[in-house]
Amino acid sequence: MTEPPMPDGEGPPPSADLPGQEPLPEPAGDATTAGDGREPDEDAEGPPDGGQVDFVEHRAAREHSLLRTRRSAVTTGKHGTAFYVENYHGESASSSSDEVWALPFEADAFVRVHEKVARHADMALSLKEHHLVVLEGPQGSGRYATAATLLAGVCARYALRTLHRDDGDLLQGVCEQAEALFEAGRGYMVDIGAQPYGVRTLETLARIAVRAGVYVVVIGESAPYGADRPQHLVFEHGRPDLSAVLEAHLRDLLATHRARCAVGRECGPAGSAAYIARLAGEERIDRALGMAASVAEVVRLARKLAECVHSDEADIAGAIGEWRDRLPLLARKLLSPDGAPEADLLLDPHRQAIRIAYACFHGHPLADVIETADLLSGTVLPRFESRDTAPVNLVFSRDLDRLVPREMRAPETWATTARADGPRRAVLADRELLPALLEVAWHSYGDLRKPLLRWLEAIVSGAPGRASGDVQGRASRSGSRKARVPERIKVRVAEIVGILMRFDFDFVYRETVHPWAVSNSSVHQQCAALALEMAYAQEALSRRVTARLKNWAGGHNRGLHNSAARTYGTTVGLQDLPTALRELRRLGTKPQLASSNAVAFSMASLFLEGPVDPVADELDAWITSPDDHLPQHAVRSMLALGRFTVRTSRRGRPALAELALADERRRHLLVGLLRRALTTQETSARTWTLLERWLTGAEGDDALERLFEEIVPRVLCGPLRGRALFHLGIWRLRRPESPVLRRIQQSIALGTAGPGERK
Repeated sequence: MTEPPMPDGEGPPPSADLPGQEPLPEPAGDATTAGDGREPDEDAEGPPDGGQVDFVEHRAAREHSLLRTRRSAVTTGKHGTAFYVENYHGESASSSSDEVWALPFEADAFVRVHEKVARHADMALSLKEHHLVVLEGPQGSGRYATAATLLAGVCARYALRTLHRDDGDLLQGVCEQAEALFEAGRGYMVDIGAQPYGVRTLETLARIAVRAGVYVVVIGESAPYGADRPQHLVFEHGRPDLSAVLEAHLRDLLATHRARCAVGRECGPAGSAAYIARLAGEERIDRALGMAASVAEVVRLARKLAECVHSDEADIAGAIGEWRDRLPLLARKLLSPDGAPEADLLLDPHRQAIRIAYACFHGHPLADVIETADLLSGTVLPRFESRDTAPVNLVFSRDLDRLVPREMRAPETWATTARADGPRRAVLADRELLPALLEVAWHSYGDLRKPLLRWLEAIVSGAPGRASGDVQGRASRSGSRKARVPERIKVRVAEIVGILMRFDFDFVYRETVHPWAVSNSSVHQQCAALALEMAYAQEALSRRVTARLKNWAGGHNRGLHNSAARTYGTTVGLQDLPTALRELRRLGTKPQLASSNAVAFSMASLFLEGPVDPVADELDAWITSPDDHLPQHAVRSMLALGRFTVRTSRRGRPALAELALADERRRHLLVGLLRRALTTQETSARTWTLLERWLTGAEGDDALERLFEEIVPRVLCGPLRGRALFHLGIWRLRRPESPVLRRIQQSIALGTAGPGERK
């Protein structure tokens, strides 16, 4: 039996110190309960337990989402985009994830067979002149090959590097660490995926590249935001002519084959040319190219066809069929116990469990794979099977290289990092193998459906597997708190459930998603929201997801209301922002959600992910609303956002302060939020702590100092004046040299409503 999840709202008191910070003494009079006497859902602050969702940790885990759900970086849209929070970062207990590191790569294989795309000459000229270009286009369009070819044109091919970062904004990290990263004469490739990026960041990186004497090619999926698109730096990258790609790779592969072949003249220069010409004119090849989802798929087709140079027509047709059904066939082979060498029979059922876990946790540390696979094979599956004896479990028989075949996993160099503290990770040779494996498991092994769902539910609930059972047992006997499940695992589990909904929406919804949604656990509610988001990404299911979401929001169950609020904070809400804001306002007025952070979390997520102006306008309306609950939700949103900074060229600024600097209209909003937070018992202590960190962190940033010297006296006037002088006195004892604290203290003591004299 697993321990039931803690009900929503249980956890550390609101005055709990933030991770990595010394706790401050809490002034008398700061209560730790909501207005109705119940414990609030303080999962936005303090060290969360197994029944809570930590906002900053959740945002960091979303960086590695299968959907890569960061906002689309556009400058105009139907909802307005006057301002975006650029390069935001949440607080972290460790700075190791901020490190950017370089790995060498060989460009020869790319350059030899590269097919140029439109405007290739302009790209090359721009890179030579400006030392930076951005290739903007979809995955699978051949951007890597183009980047390698461009860099090889201006640098020695042995001098090329790729740059990587675990968490955070990669481009901004490169700018900050350029002095340590860049070596003159080298070329660097930076794949930012779907991460948004701003024009300011590009211009800064271009100046750094020129100064350092390096060349940088950025690979992204969207255009920059913040100003007019810099045409001399950003180029749209479409797919090359796929038939030309196929021909180039066939020529290269047949030349390699010819060097070691002793069969006959069919693969000689003349025979190879005739073979390529014959294939190029066939309708079945054109149909196959039309099915190819990426340039990489065309390369795989070329390999299959090159193997058939000495074969007849039937073999060629079979090769095309194998290429077309490659992933389903590989998935079926990976899950089937048939044909296993006799020496490996003892590995079952561990074999299938480790392969399913390896695919599901693609990109995660191997520790996640091992723990979850052990839970599946050792704890979940035995409940659904008839076994006379338990399967053999020998430690040294669990060799991952035997359990996870080479055709499933990426090369070793992809699964490790250049950092000494970087763990080895599970990396699939083809990330599309994940949905293919799940589809085969779901449809070909009908009895696996419920075990698969129970396994995912058990992971989220923190059920120990065999490997961790002894540790868990000792922890429970010693009275320790149950071990937390890392947020990255919970996010991935929810996404897997969302993928399974594509195969049988009603069954998965009934068995897993709806029980999560009605649960009292904020963790389960968040998982239900993420599962709906993943299902929503499938166009055929978007209407069904929208209908379920409306039912949740319009029902009478508190859990469903919380789950609906959390769903509106995902890309589902971003697709229809006015509706999301309207529904969050309606849900925020409900008394049963008064102690929940779901509404606040979603408002903070929409602020970070989407256009800021509509969200800021809504928060402004909430903070002055006569409703009993909306102002408090607005304050909680501010506290969640208060832990995010915006990286400038020098340092991190609080995201809300950056908003006030960029738009003077928002200073009134920030003043209102701070005053309300400081005069509310539930949030007063944490807001004083947050304000201290903002003020001390502003030192040396003239713009930020001027902002705080203007607005803080407006916040700390009237009934707050006495408490303000008390806190400022304590803060100045800690930092007596701080000019910002001195000037603000003098301004408040004198009763002025503006900045003190700057000396």
